[in-house]
This record gives sequence, C-alpha cells and structure tokens, in this order.
Amino acid sequence: LKNVLAKLGVDIKKEDEDQQGEHLHAEGEECQHEEQGEEEEEEEEEEDVDDDEDDDDMSEDVQEVLSHLNELRVHVTTVSTLHFQVAGDIMSIPSPKRPWSDRKFLPSSQASSQVSTPSHQLRHVVELLTPASLKGGQGVISLVPGLESGFLIQSAPGPVYPSSSVVEIPQQGSAGGVNTSLRTVASLMVLGTYLTQMEGPFWREVRGAGLSYSFGVATNLESGLVTFFLYRCANISKAYETCTRIVSDFATEKVAFDENSVEEARSGTIYEIVSREATLSDAAGESLINYFEGWGQGGWRKLLKYVQEVTVTDMKKSLNDIVQVLFDNTRNNMSVATNEAKAADVRTELAQLGKNNLQIISS
Repeated sequence: LKNVLAKLGVDIKKEDEDQQGEHLHAEGEECQHEEQGEEEEEEEEEEDVDDDEDDDDMSEDVQEVLSHLNELRVHVTTVSTLHFQVAGDIMSIPSPKRPWSDRKFLPSSQASSQVSTPSHQLRHVVELLTPASLKGGQGVISLVPGLESGFLIQSAPGPVYPSSSVVEIPQQGSAGGVNTSLRTVASLMVLGTYLTQMEGPFWREVRGAGLSYSFGVATNLESGLVTFFLYRCANISKAYETCTRIVSDFATEKVAFDENSVEEARSGTIYEIVSREATLSDAAGESLINYFEGWGQGGWRKLLKYVQEVTVTDMKKSLNDIVQVLFDNTRNNMSVATNEAKAADVRTELAQLGKNNLQIISS
C-alpha cells in the first residue's frame, strides 16, 4: 500500500505527522476541558460557602430588624403613651369615643379613662438639655469638603413654652433667667423680624454688601433657645462682625429704631403667625401641637394681641435681655461649616472677634 501511495505521490511521513498532531491536539483539548471543569467545580464550592455565609449574615440582620420592629411596636401600642387626635365635626357624632373601645383598639378596661386623660405629661426638648449644652462659650468648625459657601449658627437661652417645667433658664454669669411671658415672646419675634426683614438693618449691610445670602434670628420655644444664623456666606467673619455691630449699635442707642419699620415688623410677624393655619389641614395640625405645647385652644393666635401691642421699649428690653446674650461669645454656643482650605483663617478671624475656643473637627 505504501508503494502504491508512493507512486501516486502521497507523502506518507507528512500524513503520519498530521494524524499524530490531530491526536495530540484532541488529547490536549480533553485535558483542558477537564482542568476547566475542576476549576468551575471549585468556584461553585466557594460560591456555595460564600452564599452560606451571606445567608447567615442576612439572617442575623433580619433578626436584628425584627427585634427593632417589635420594640417599636411595644412603644406605639402602649396605651399609656398613646395620644389621639380626630379632626372634624365630631360634636355631631353621638359618643365619638365609642369606636375606639368597641373595635378593641384599646383595652376595654382602660379605654374610657385613657382616651379622656393622658397618664403622663409630655416633656419638651428644653427639659432634656444637659447643663453642659447650656454652658455657653463653646464652638466648633466642621470641615465639609467641596463646600464653597460658609454657614454659621449660634444659640443662647431664650423663652420656653408655658407648659414646660423649665420656667426659667439660668444663664451663665446671671442669677436670673428669661421671662417667658407671651409679651416677651411677641416682642422678641417682632425684634427678629425688624432686624432681618427686607430692606432692614441686616438686609442692607449684610446681603446688600454680598457678605451672606441669608440670615435670621429665630425663637424656638420647644428647645428654649434663641438662634442666629448665616446662610451661604461669602465671608463668614465679616458677615458675623457686621451683624454683631448692628446689634450693638441698637443696644447702645447709637442707632434708633424706625417707627415705620417697627410697624412693618409687627405686620410681618402677624402674617407669620396667621400663616400657620393657612388651610384646614394646617389648622388641625396646629390644634394638636397646641395641646402638646400647653397653649390651649387658639394656641399661637393668642400672640396676635401682644404682637399688635409691641412697642419700641419692649423691643429694647428683648434686645438687652436676650439678643445681646445671643451675641455674647462667652455665653452663646456656635457652630460653623466651611471647607478645609478656609477653616484656619475663619477660626483666626472669629477669634479676633472674641470667639477664642473654636475647635476644628472633620465632618
């Protein structure tokens, strides 16, 4: 056969080599497939182990979430801590309290008394503040990467709700406290509006000069704090220095209150109070808040009478007793937010204005 093939010109040696090559190639591919199969099996085993670990972690997470939910359920379904508000023409409904007990939402033995009278008195934020938080003279600068503008807020003791057990908040270096009468609250609100209203003192010298986009003096009766803030400052220290000088000028009577601007401030404060109940839904919400705050029926509307009666003398008293404390760097607490590049300069500049103990912290 070889002689015949040789006569036909077929290269026997080359054919043998090709066949051997194909055989070796086939064996190589078979070995490669076997190796890949072993690797895939090992990977699947590892994935199974990882899945088991993930399942264990997920199981622990689920149990933790369930534990928190059960704890929450206990708190929100404890009868002694529940408060209900029903808004509507309830007086036209016979026995409006009956559905709460008939449908077994509340224990029948306690439903009637619990719906009628809460078993505990709600506490306000001011009652939970620690003495250290009211100490005064504290301050931090928080570093916020990428922040181009600056932000500042500072606080000092102020009026509290009539229902709060903290009738007076002692101030550092003072034996007295803050008068919490509605007249004081009204005059403080009008004063804050006067300083910050459009074309008012802060508006002209701070926003008009491009030092800060916004600013404010606010009274928070829940926390018992009066606050001053600067929002989106181009120059924090310069804006703060300007506001401090304006307050000082009014306190020393270097600058007098303008009667027309005082009237505008009274109108602005009245609008702020009335807008709390702009809709029926707002009015319903305010009635619940009034109950919690101890204002009684009418709530904030009681302030309207006092706001209309606020005089320049009342505003001066609020300025000297409360707002000057707010700008006293030994008695207020301050927080500043800026970027890392400006932090050192801001601390140095505010130290020159009397705020010497600002600590720089990372956000």
